[in-house]
Amino acid sequence: MQAAGQSSAPEPRTAPRNVGAPRVEGETLGAGAAAGHRRVVLVAVSGMDRRALVATAFARSVPAMTRAVVHVSVDPQVGESLAIAWKGSPLGGEPLYIVDDAGGVAATLAAVTCDLLAADADEVLVVAGQLLMPGIRRRLLHDHTADAIARVVNPIARASAVLLPVAARR
Repeated sequence: MQAAGQSSAPEPRTAPRNVGAPRVEGETLGAGAAAGHRRVVLVAVSGMDRRALVATAFARSVPAMTRAVVHVSVDPQVGESLAIAWKGSPLGGEPLYIVDDAGGVAATLAAVTCDLLAADADEVLVVAGQLLMPGIRRRLLHDHTADAIARVVNPIARASAVLLPVAARR
């Protein structure tokens, strides 16, 4: 993932568009990372909600070379609306990347993770908020995207998914 005017890291297959602050892996972003350790923390978001708030706060607490927020664009209008809201939000301190859907949210995040590991990351941590809903409500109303992200990211060597519980409002 590369912002305009920055140097030569290979572009991921999923063609992200950075709409946040111009930051690039491996440049001046080493503050907070262990010496010589290149950890990238990706926060998966679908919108401006409590899951994004909890996941972003957690990501900021993890020492990393780079932190970025990723939205997989299934609907371009949703991505554009999120980009506008993100810039004016207190969450907007981390860059937001809109990534074109490449076979579903989980598969796309797995591809981005693999691309970052192939580029120069030692480790990639994918953070997502997961709604907590009891019983049948969860089965009927929840699309299980967070579960799918964990299923595809955790088997990747040097990658982990962290799912953070967020209580659903009644």
